[in-house]
Parts: sequence; C-alpha cells; structure tokens
Amino acid sequence: MAYHGNQLVELSARAIRGEDVGGALVEWLTATYPPDPVEFPPFPTCRRLQWSIPRPNLKKKQKRREEYRRVQRIFRHNPTRAAREVLAGREDRRNWPSAQEFECFWRPLFETESTLAPVPVCPPAQPRSDFDWLFIKPFSEKEVVSTRLKSNTAAGPDGISPRQWNAIPAILKSLFLNLLMLIGRAPSALTATRTVFIFKGGDPVPKNYRPISVASVALRHFHKILAARLSSLEVVGESQRAFKPADGVGQCLYALQTLIWNARLSYRPLFLAKMDVAKAFDTVSRHAIFDCLRGVGLSARFVEYISRLYEDSNTRLQIGGTFSSPVMVRRGIRQGDPLSPLIFSIVVDFAINNLPQHIEVDLSNTRISALAFADDILLVVQTKQGLQTLLESLDVSLSLCGLQLNLTKSTSFSLVPSGKDKKSKLVNPEVSVRGVQLPAVSIEQTWCHLGVDFQGKAGVAVCPSGVGAALKVVAGAPLKPQQRLLILTRHIIPSLSYGLVFGRVTLGKLRQMDRLVRAAVRRWLRLPHDVPLGFFHAPIRHGGLCIPSLATSIPALRLRRLRSFVDSPWRVAQALSPLGLVQRQLAWCERVTGELRTSKAIQHHFAQLLHQSVDGKELRHAAASRYSTDWLKYESAKGIPAADYLKYIAVRAGALPSRIRTTRGRRSDPGTDVTCRSHCGAAAETTAHIVQVCPRTHGGRVKRHDAVCSTLAGVLTDRGWGVEREAMYSLSSGRRLKPDIVAERNGVIAVVDAKIISGAGDLERTYREKVAKYNLEDLKQAIVVKRGMLKDAVSVKAATISWRGLWSKNSVSELLGLGIPGSVLRSITTRVLFGAQMNFSRFMMVTSRQALMERTGVG
Repeated sequence: MAYHGNQLVELSARAIRGEDVGGALVEWLTATYPPDPVEFPPFPTCRRLQWSIPRPNLKKKQKRREEYRRVQRIFRHNPTRAAREVLAGREDRRNWPSAQEFECFWRPLFETESTLAPVPVCPPAQPRSDFDWLFIKPFSEKEVVSTRLKSNTAAGPDGISPRQWNAIPAILKSLFLNLLMLIGRAPSALTATRTVFIFKGGDPVPKNYRPISVASVALRHFHKILAARLSSLEVVGESQRAFKPADGVGQCLYALQTLIWNARLSYRPLFLAKMDVAKAFDTVSRHAIFDCLRGVGLSARFVEYISRLYEDSNTRLQIGGTFSSPVMVRRGIRQGDPLSPLIFSIVVDFAINNLPQHIEVDLSNTRISALAFADDILLVVQTKQGLQTLLESLDVSLSLCGLQLNLTKSTSFSLVPSGKDKKSKLVNPEVSVRGVQLPAVSIEQTWCHLGVDFQGKAGVAVCPSGVGAALKVVAGAPLKPQQRLLILTRHIIPSLSYGLVFGRVTLGKLRQMDRLVRAAVRRWLRLPHDVPLGFFHAPIRHGGLCIPSLATSIPALRLRRLRSFVDSPWRVAQALSPLGLVQRQLAWCERVTGELRTSKAIQHHFAQLLHQSVDGKELRHAAASRYSTDWLKYESAKGIPAADYLKYIAVRAGALPSRIRTTRGRRSDPGTDVTCRSHCGAAAETTAHIVQVCPRTHGGRVKRHDAVCSTLAGVLTDRGWGVEREAMYSLSSGRRLKPDIVAERNGVIAVVDAKIISGAGDLERTYREKVAKYNLEDLKQAIVVKRGMLKDAVSVKAATISWRGLWSKNSVSELLGLGIPGSVLRSITTRVLFGAQMNFSRFMMVTSRQALMERTGVG
C-alpha cells in the first residue's frame, strides 16, 4: 500500500512557508484511499419508511416462517439492530416518518440563526498561557496511537472507513493532523457531514429522533486528540461531572442517593429539581459557545478554529438510503463530534456558575447547589424559596445561550421533616418557571435520573425487574439458539446491570434472577436440569457459555464504583462518603463478594466450578487452544445451523443421556441397570464409552476419523503439498505402519496422524505417544527411500483432539506450522462434535442385542 509520505513532507514545507495546503491535504487523503463514487439518492416523494411486516392473510405457520426469514435477514446485516427490534416487540414495528417529514422538521431547526445576546454571555477572560499548548503543541505519535478510532464506527461522507484510516502509519497520521493544526482551519471537504437519526422512543415522529452528524474520520481523529487535551485542562467546574476522567455517572447517583438518605435520617428539609434542557445540542447559540470558550481562558487561535468550523458546517440528512439536499447548520453543536460534549459542558457550566452562591446545601466542609451530567441538571437546596430562586436564575442563564428548559421532562422532589411524627413528608413545593408550575413527584410515582428509577415515597433507587419479561420475549421470537444467547449476554444482562448496580437489591433477588436466566438457557439449548452451574458462567475459553452471573458480578461492580466514589478527590464525594449510606453499601458488597471482587477472580471461580464437576472435568484442557472454543462465540457460531448447534452444545456440556448420567442419585435403587445396552460387556454405560469404545459405534468412529484426515489432506493439497493417504510401510524390524498422511513439499516431508481420544487423560501425553509411535528411524528411512530424499527432511506431527472438541496445544502449533489455517481447525472441532453426537444417536437407535466384537485401532 502506497501512502505517498513524500507528498506530506512537501506539504509540510509549503505550510511552513505560509501557503494554504488544506485542499492539498484532502487530495493526499483521497489519493491514498480513492473513494467510491459517492451518490446521494434524493428523498422519495411519498411512501413512509417501514419495517417489512408479514402479510396479513397468511396461515400461522407461514407467518412464522416469513417472520423468521425477516429477522434472519436483519441479523445477517446488523445483529444489534435485530436484537433491539426483538426486545422492542411487535409494537415497535410501525410506519416511520417519511423523509419529507424529517426534512420539514429538522431543516428549519438547523438553519435558524443562533440568537445573539445584547452583551457577551460570558465576559472574555485573559487567555491563560498554560492553555496555549492545546492548539500549538504538535501531536506526538503516542497521542495519535492512544486516541485511534474504533474500527466498528461509521465512515464519513468521503467513504474512508476507520479501519482504512487506522491502517495509515502513525507517523504519517501525526504529520497530517499537525498540518491541520498548523493551517488552523479544517478544509470544507472534511467539515461536511451526513446526519443519521436514532430513535429515542415514544411516538415515531421526527422530534423523537436524535440527529448524529458523521464527519470524515480524519477530522474525528483530530478532534478526539483535541478533546483529550481539553479535558486535561479542567476548564469545567466541579459541579459538572460529565466527560471527565472519572466515574461521573456513579458520582452523581451516589451523591443524590446519599443526600436523600441523609435528609430522611436526620429530618432535614431537602428540595430537588431535576431539570431537562429541550433539544440542548441542537439549539444552543453559537455566539454563546464562542463567548464561553473565551470566558474560560482558551486561546484566541483555538476559538477561531471552532468558529470557522461551525461557519463551514453543512450536512445532508440521511433517511435509509436516501439523502436530502445540503443543509446549512447555523446553530447547535455537532452531535457525534468528539469535541462537542466538552464544548457543551462549558456552556452548561456557565449557567451553573451563575447560580446564586448563598443558596446551597451545607455538607460539613463544603457546599453544593447543583449537580450536572451534560444537560441533566439537578438543583439542590434546603428551602422552597431557594429552589424558586435557583430555577429563575438557571432559566435566565440558559436563555442567554439559546436554550430552554423542558418542563414536561423536569420534576421536583421535596422532603419536609415533621418533627412531631419523626417522619419526612414528600410535598409539592409549587415552584414554577415563567408561570408554568414544575411537576412534583407524588408518593407512588417513580422518577428517573441518569437512567436510574427512583421511588417517590422513599427516594431510593429502584431495582429493575424486567428480566423475566425480556426472556419471554426472546423465547417467543423466531431466532436461532446462538442468537438468543447473543441477545441475552450482550443486551439483556448489560441493560439490567446498570440499574442493579445503583438500585436497591438483595443477594436473594440476584440469585433469583440468575435462576431465571439459567432456566431460560436450558430451554433454549435443550439441556437437562443438572448441567453444571459452571458451564453457564465459566468463560468461553475455559469451556463455558460466558453468561454473566448477576449474584457475583453486580456486587463486584458496585464495590468498584463505591470505592471510586470514596477515593474521589471531588469535594462533594469526600463530604458524603463518611455518611452511613455509602459505608453500609460498602460493607454489604465486601461481605457478599468475599474473594470474588474482580472479573478475573470471578472467571477463575466459575472455571474451577466447571472443571471440578463430573461433566466438566474433561473441559480443563479447553484453555490450551482458542480453536477448541471459538465456535461458541457468536461471530463463529452465526453460520452453524440451529439443530447442529444444539448437538454441539449437548456434547460439549456432557449432557447426552447415557445410563450412567440418567441414573445419578438412584443407582442404589433395586433394578437400576447401568450396563451398556448393546451387551458389549461394559459394566458402565458412560457417554465416553458409547462414543469412543462401544463396538456398536465403531463405524461412526471410522467415519469421524476419516473426515478429519480428509479435511487435513485437502487443505495440505491446496497449500501445494503432495499428499499420500494411508500408505502402508514395512519396517526392517518386521512391523508395518500406516500413517494417515504423508505430505511432501520443497524437499520437506511431514508425517501427520490423527487421533480422537477421550478427554479424561492428558492430551499432551497422548500427543507425545502418537509422535513417538511414528518417529522411528526405520519408518523415516522407508519414507525417504520411496521418494529419494534425505532422512533429515522428515518430521512427525500428531493431530490430537478429544471427542468433546478439545485440541492438544502442541498439535495446534504443529498444524499451524504446516500452513493449515485456524478456520480449518475450528471446522474440525465442530466436525468432531458432530461425529460424537452422530455416534450417540446411532447407538440409541440400534436395537440389536447380539454380542459384538470389540474393535480398536481407530481414534
């Protein structure tokens, strides 16, 4: 790949001489990655966008099949979107607004000029000399590498993907970005964006969609480095906890819970107002943005860059695969830009700093009147009059910035002590903004702050309890079992974890939710009730399904966030940490977690639990090679048919119903027979006996062994090896050996023999025994004599794998060294699992009771 680095060096020399090289930088970028012809299909003239819904006049089975095809089609292209649609249920499938409706709503909103205050919103401060390096100091390669863009993010209008941009050497990227900083203005080709819309919930109308502007990856990387530098300058006050190198959400929520708890316990008044700003990012005045940037002491050069960036801002609205004509964006902040959150925080911080300083809540050695996380603002006072004053001040300050409070999403929470009754009462403070009364929380009402529901009468965070309903929705959806596991592990449990970490929850409740999850997984995978607990929760690399255990992960996560709150340098956290609520929660977490306080300790615990069980003992070899377990990951399992996936899981879990397994706990009962039903003479019919030893399944073992050898031979042939299959060699000692594969290429000979064994023993010892069997001097001599080569050119390899699909580590390294790709090793794993299930099924179907001759010699 040619990156034309010499051209960048020439552009650097021209830029140093004062020439404008912005256009030349764009030309270098497009020359490095020539974009595909960009077409902007115009909006359709009619027809609303809608999901493909099954036709109404179909039979139930036909509807089910059509629904299955529809969901699978979405899963192939976008698993996240498919999972969200499944969890949203049928009520989410409705007509979406048309492209024209989107444009009619958003174009005027974007193109309306920003309001200009009669005086500067924030008086300009003297630029601080210690802030100058933000937009002067050249970017180092270390900065460029540490802020690299995620590869799974979207490409900008120029079509260059983050993966392509990340492939450019860091030294060239740093040179490119430093040239952007040197010229002090982003080229217009990089500032153009496409705006996509994300549904927030509610009715499907344009206002309920969040616009996200996607710019060129080069500009996003440039702004990401600037954002990292800007956040280190601490230009935002302590009350704003968003976009800081700390657990801002946890700090805000624990501070809120502690304030309410302390007010109820000490019978002190507390008045809260949770305020929401309407269309905050889309309507903030750009004049206010520039005033606030100057007000915190940022350099004139940086403010000028931001000003020019917004002056050149234009976008195209993207609805589905269609685009609007260019829209000039004259107000608001570009959502999706790495710099935007910090810039907006500076604006909100201006409004908070303008609040009256004498109206605050006293917390021992510190005082507080507001908590903010981005545009979620929480006002905290001890009197009704103080709350009214703060509301009026906040409304005035935000209005100067072009922002308006959204009273429909705002609420008040007020506790007033009753000393006689020794209770705290929830009251309506009857405060208002511009004549409109602020809604108050009632006793039975719940209110939400930062995604956590709080109960009105107690003011405590409510534990989410929707796991049963979510599992029922997933069970009823037309999905493959591996897709159900994906939705469970990547969507349902993570969505619950946030509320469980901050909500009021008991260990018994967490264990109950774990039992619901395991019961659902057993139904989805058709597993018996006595599958080891560790199989559900152990990591995939250790042979488990890697389903998070809420009873162990939630207390550990809460402990981590509580310790972060206690150790925080934030003055409010230092004042609230010694209070009883935080200390009680810390004590509960430490008691419940025991030694399982890190994710590594939890994973090790469940891996041990699995490997110490009867069914999971053989899985102790799973971690030796990733190719033993990769098929359990959705990225590898998505192409496996559902029926086959269930078979593989049954073999891997040791869940096949042999007599030894199905008679657990009742073998002492009279009449219980555990001998092999094929009358082969085995005293115990174990699954390993059926699959690996019983004469009834000898033919299946031969087919399984031949399938593995055929796969290896075919790949070696494709890689240019001359392959000889099962050739008989007579040795000078009189013995005769028949290795599975003898491959020759470029004067090198590899002897490969496959063996599929029981996992109860040592895989590596079996590997060494197999190598020793064929690593004989007279065998090597016979092989080279046949080919007229030197004996030193012969090496012996063994493809050793257990019947439950676990590879020998040495076998994997040897086969990879022969040029066999990892994807083939993964396919051999599933082929062995399929063979084990096939052997077991044939064993159960055969009804003959004749005594059979025991046969050996095939792995």
